[in-house]
This record gives sequence, C-alpha cells and structure tokens, in this order.
Amino acid sequence: KKNRSMATMQTRRRRRRKLSFFSSITTTSNMITRKGYIFGKVKSSLFCALRQNDGRRRDVSTLILLRHGQSVWNSPDPRFTGWCDIPLTVKGRVEAVAAGQLLRSRGLSADRVDVAFTSELQRAHETCELALASMAGPDQHTWSSDRIRRLQGLNERHYGALQGEFKNDPKVLQTYGEEKLRSWRRGLREKPPPMDEDHPHWLPPPAPTTESLLDCQKRVVQAFYDHIAPAMF
Repeated sequence: KKNRSMATMQTRRRRRRKLSFFSSITTTSNMITRKGYIFGKVKSSLFCALRQNDGRRRDVSTLILLRHGQSVWNSPDPRFTGWCDIPLTVKGRVEAVAAGQLLRSRGLSADRVDVAFTSELQRAHETCELALASMAGPDQHTWSSDRIRRLQGLNERHYGALQGEFKNDPKVLQTYGEEKLRSWRRGLREKPPPMDEDHPHWLPPPAPTTESLLDCQKRVVQAFYDHIAPAMF
C-alpha cells in the first residue's frame, strides 16, 4: 500500500510538471497582447533554441523568450497595435541592445544561438537582430540574420476594428463603454468588433479580422509545436 501511495504521488508530480509546462506556454501566448518586460512576459516573441556547438542533438535545449523593444505606438500615448506593423522607437532599440548585453553577460553569446523565431512584425524582427548583434559583442561574425525565421503565428493578438485607435481616446470609451473594453482586453474569449475592408489597417486573408485571447493562444501554441519545438531537439 505504501509503494502504491508513493507511485501515485510521483505520478501526480509528473502530471503537475507537465501541466506547469503547458501553462507556461499558454501564459506566454496570453501575454503576447499585453505589456511586459525584457524577461518573463512576452510580446511578439523572440524564440532562440540553443544546442551544443558541435552540432549534436541533445535532450535539453535552452529557450529564450524576449519581449520586443518599445514601439512608436507603445508610448507616450499608446494605441491598440495588434497586427499593425509599427517600428521601434530609439528607446526600443536601446532596450534590444541592452537585452543582448545582459544575455551575453549570462554566458549566452550569439554563437550559441542556432535559430531565432520572431513574428512577421518589424518591431519584433529588429529587436531580434539588435539583440543577436549585441550578444555577439566584438565577434560580429558569429551571428547572421539568416538564423531568424518569421512566423505569422507569433504575431500579436489582432484587435479588430480597435487597431490604430488610442487606448485613452474618450470617443472610444464613449462608443464601447469601459466594461466592454476591459472584457475585450482581459477576457479570454471576448473579441473586439471585426474590421472590414474599409478599415485603414485592413489586411487580406489569411490575416484575421479580429481575435480573442484564446484565438491568439491557440495559434501561438500551434506555432510552437510546428516550428519551434522541432528546432530545439
């Protein structure tokens, strides 16, 4: 009976670890639509898979999650950005370089990065390039933009008709109401109104016309399993 009890506890621990792993992925996809920091919360993520330098495959790889730097629409008067292809600010570029320096100081140099994944948005791709260049330090020959792969599945959450609108615009608040706006931003299944072809930021299919956080979560997790995980092991 004692042995069965121990086995049951070990099984539960394994299940908790597995659930924790999936939770970390789904949390990451949720946070793609929200403000974050250089480490932890993610937005238009940079994914790097690190393996042994001799090219042999291994059982354990290192996954780095990096938030893109500040974009033009992040500050000082933020907008709903979503799939709008907005560039970095000067501050955002400095943040990307600083992130690369921090990674290098922790022993993660550019030559250890086998592949990097970003969304298709330029703010994520530029952050990735600047971070890798910074991680290379004086050894600039050890990194190349050819290692960077763009995935639409890593794009930020699509904000539908709200894209391009100022978050603090009184007209937006008056039109939709504070409670509805909060539910669209924080709720898992709620979707903002879809944009149509007359919207200034309309994109043709396969781009969505709006998304819930759950929609975003599903495609990010799918991108992880289809592209990132195979590159890590």
